[in-house]
This record gives sequence, structure tokens and C-alpha cells, in this order.
Amino acid sequence: MNKIFTFLKKHYLKISYILIAFLLIILFYAFKLNRFFTYENAENVRNFILSFSFVGPLFIFLLYIIFNLLCLPTLFWTFISGYLYGFGYGYAIAWLGMTLGLLSSFIASRYIFREDFIKKFGTNVMIKQIEYWTNRYHFWTVLFFRVFFVFPYNMQNIAYGLTSIKIWKYLVASILGIIPTTLLYVWLGSKIALNKLNFSDLRNIMTFVGIFITCFGIIFFTSIIIRKKINFKSVEK
Repeated sequence: MNKIFTFLKKHYLKISYILIAFLLIILFYAFKLNRFFTYENAENVRNFILSFSFVGPLFIFLLYIIFNLLCLPTLFWTFISGYLYGFGYGYAIAWLGMTLGLLSSFIASRYIFREDFIKKFGTNVMIKQIEYWTNRYHFWTVLFFRVFFVFPYNMQNIAYGLTSIKIWKYLVASILGIIPTTLLYVWLGSKIALNKLNFSDLRNIMTFVGIFITCFGIIFFTSIIIRKKINFKSVEK
């Protein structure tokens, strides 16, 4: 009993975070709330957020943070920002919301899970390699993978939090790196709101972007392997 109490006392923050996140995700899908967050349902989401009047942007910021902490996709809210508030104001809201979201999940990963993660996997060759490249290229690594989001943003936030990268380097590289994606999704939202694009165009553009990013990722990582940029043996030494 004492061991259990000691364990709970030592890890209460991690356990609480995991349980709350797990419960919210179950409720999210159990009540099929995901059906509301579709591009075809954008008008209803728009009316709901506008019902909050001038605090609507604050509600969007909160959703960015919650979705990031739960590792749920957030690009929908970037689209909605443009759909609700137009390109200029919508971009400011989306960019700040994404920044708050990626920072919150990074902090949670860094200060709740990193210590235990390093204790358990710190000697793993792959983890050493990731640390090596992060320490060597830090800022540019984050910037690159933000611009070319081969990996989803939510996965990146958690992964960077588990590394030793400085928080300010992560933040600066991230807020610069998300600019292209934010511009694209806000622009799409604003154009659809003005009836200059339709949802069929939206799907086609997103499909094209997805194919481009996927192909780029395959070529990029294949070239790294071929050129033997990753040398695990050098890290082990």
C-alpha cells in the first residue's frame, strides 16, 4: 500500500494528465463531437462561435490549446478563423491560437513526461540520434518540419518537448515555420466565406498539398538514407 501511495504521489501529475486526456478523448468520440468539426459543417460552427460575440477569438484560442493537449488535429480551427473573420483578422487569430496550442503541448511534454522518458529510453540508439540532430541543428530542424509538415504538428510538439531543445528556439522556429500553413488555411477559409471557392475546391487543394508533402517527405528521407547522413555508430561512440 505504501509503495502504491508513494508511486501515486510521485507521478500524480502524469497520471492526472493521462486520465483527463483519455476521458476527454473518449467523450469526444463517444458523443460523436468530431462530426461537428468538418469543413462541410463550417457554417454551423461559425454561427456557434459568433454567438460568443467579442469573446469568440478567446474561445478559438481555448480550442487550440485543448486540441493540442489532446493531440487532436487543429488545422480546422485555422480554416475557421479565416472563414469567420476574413483573411487579415483571421490570420492574426489563427497564428496566435496555433502558437498558444503548440506551446502548451510542448510545455506539457517537457515538464511532465521528459524526465521519465529519458530515464527509460535515453540510452536507445534512435533517441541518441534524435538528440544529436536536435542539438546540432535545433532551430533549423524545427523550422524545416514546421514548413514541410511531414509529421503532424501535434506529434512534433510532443516530440520536441521530449528533447533537450531550448524552449525559446523551439518557439521562435515554430512561430515562423507555421506561417505558410496558417496563411494557406486562413486564405481558404476567407475565400469560401466570400463564395470565391467552394468545398470541392477546398478538398482538391488539400489533396494536392497532402500529396506534395508526402512525396517531398519520401524523397527527403530517402535521400538522407542513401547519402548515409544518419550514422548510428558515430552516436554510439
